[in-house]
Amino acid sequence: MSILYCLNPECSHPQNPTHYSYCQGCGGNLSQTSQSYSFHSRYLIVGVLGEGAFGRTYKAEDLNFNRKPRVIKKFIAQMQGAALEKSKELFQREAEKLDELRHEQIPSVYDYFSEGNSLYLVEGFIEGETLFQEYQREGKFSEQKIQEILRELLPVLAYLHSKGLIHRDIKPDNLMRRRTDGKLMLIDFGGIKEQTSQMGTGLYTPGYAPYEHIMGRAIASSDLYSLAATCVRLLTGCLPQSDSNSSDPVYDVDDRRWLWQSVLKSQKRSISDFLANLLNKMLEDKSSQRYQSASEVLTLLNNPPSRPTVVQPPVQPTTVSPPAKTTISTPSGITRRKLLYNGIGMMVFGAAIALVIDKRDVWLKLLPSTSDKSVKKPPSDKSVKKPPSDESVKKTPSDEPQKNTFTEQLPGGLKLAMVELPGGEFMMGSPYSDPNADKSEKPQHQVKVNSFAIGKYPVTQAQYEAVMGTNPSWFKNNPQNPVENVSWNDAQAFCQKLSQITGKTYRLPTEAEWEYACRAGTTTRFYFGDHANQLGDYAWYNGNSGGKTHPVGQKKPNAWGLYDMSGNVWEWCEDNWHDSYENAPKDGSAWLTNDNDYRILRGGSWYDNPYLCRSAYRDNDVRRDYFYNSGFRVVCGAGSPL
Repeated sequence: MSILYCLNPECSHPQNPTHYSYCQGCGGNLSQTSQSYSFHSRYLIVGVLGEGAFGRTYKAEDLNFNRKPRVIKKFIAQMQGAALEKSKELFQREAEKLDELRHEQIPSVYDYFSEGNSLYLVEGFIEGETLFQEYQREGKFSEQKIQEILRELLPVLAYLHSKGLIHRDIKPDNLMRRRTDGKLMLIDFGGIKEQTSQMGTGLYTPGYAPYEHIMGRAIASSDLYSLAATCVRLLTGCLPQSDSNSSDPVYDVDDRRWLWQSVLKSQKRSISDFLANLLNKMLEDKSSQRYQSASEVLTLLNNPPSRPTVVQPPVQPTTVSPPAKTTISTPSGITRRKLLYNGIGMMVFGAAIALVIDKRDVWLKLLPSTSDKSVKKPPSDKSVKKPPSDESVKKTPSDEPQKNTFTEQLPGGLKLAMVELPGGEFMMGSPYSDPNADKSEKPQHQVKVNSFAIGKYPVTQAQYEAVMGTNPSWFKNNPQNPVENVSWNDAQAFCQKLSQITGKTYRLPTEAEWEYACRAGTTTRFYFGDHANQLGDYAWYNGNSGGKTHPVGQKKPNAWGLYDMSGNVWEWCEDNWHDSYENAPKDGSAWLTNDNDYRILRGGSWYDNPYLCRSAYRDNDVRRDYFYNSGFRVVCGAGSPL
């Protein structure tokens, strides 16, 4: 459908039907505002380059510099008062870091400012073609072309790293060949970050990011890994696919092992042992075994050995020994769910500026657009086994979807579906033998849970509004989508009102009840098996969500008939946060002994990668904080008293 797009950056609803004369968002005359818009007393906005749920990118002319073309990136902050002012201060500090970069292969920053609740970054406009577009036009790259890419970009990375900064999102889409001189430009610097030992924001593109980056710790060698991943994918023609059911022929996600040389051999193509060795070392799974600087790689590239070397396969990941017992403390680090939030995250179209800060209460709530280009689907694994029987689970129901259900009547004729679960025993958490499990999931321990009833689905926007009279969701006007943007305190208030309406005691699930219900008698990483390749059949996550929540109940349920236990929205639990399961209760009750304001969240969300959607994964947040991927479901019945 044809539309008239209002170019006023402050317009709340810029898309208008063609028969409208005035913009429905700002009231501007569309005969003028759809053609150009004068902004900030300096820029003439002439077009929209892209748009996401939390920001837009415009093409503009700089009236102070002979109408030079510019790119204006708008970031929308969802906060007010002192928190907004703090975010603006952090934004300025981060923009100043970008402004310090002076390199002919890095776009210049010309301006940064704030208007109302929005923040703006102005960069130089680059005419050219990305390496992804070049690949689409020319096909697989040759060895010579790969070496040229390395020689052009390694000096840029050496410069960037010398400033103590890392890019964090190197991929074909972010490497542009400038039309005027053919030089490669490193673009999309929204993801730039200071090198630090702290965990940072978890911004990355699946298929290009190393393990430590996915886990939230990007370092200089992470950029080298991403550059090498870009090279081998352009060399083999095996770029990450948008289809979540497609396997990745060049990378084994379970063993974290690159297979690109086998693919190249199957294509009856070869490259020199020297370049293969170089790329393999850049692609080492362990960051300590990679080259540690771009300058080191460049020196080797420009001074190849006089005789052939033997290609060594990448070192395989090693198992992790059980950690020593430690005393329980209040949350000491940034958990992976908050890699996006625990800092100032100014994200547009797959990139972000991020400055990690100590105060967990100051968060700029922004997200990137999740187009097929910016959010690639993780590689799949066709060898998924059916969930094994769980010999350690006692007195559990059958594996058939639970038939003992009832409904509660809500105001406005709405209903709330509940599923009754009999009591039983299960193994909670992850074993020490799983090297990829988070330490907070250990030690694995047996828990006895009393019978209880739990919501068949997360609480929806319609149900929340029927009970509370308001809808706080970011993704509003979707009555069957799960309610989000709710704090633990909000969820408690809902339970209290629901109890008054029904005459029964409704509450949040204990963490043990939640995992018991999620696992539904299984001991595997997910409630459908050990591998993530079927996750898209059961959950909305970052590989298939399109950057938003979805109506509940659209995916397959677990064996007990519960929907959306993984993905869509994180779900609040009753318990306080503890850093491990040492001394955790074994009777299914809520663990309330830790004196802190942090409460448990489980299940992963529409934004998160498969790792965070595992049955055992634990996270936490301050009880009063809310985000657009946090919701809840309710329980009632004979659970252990709180």
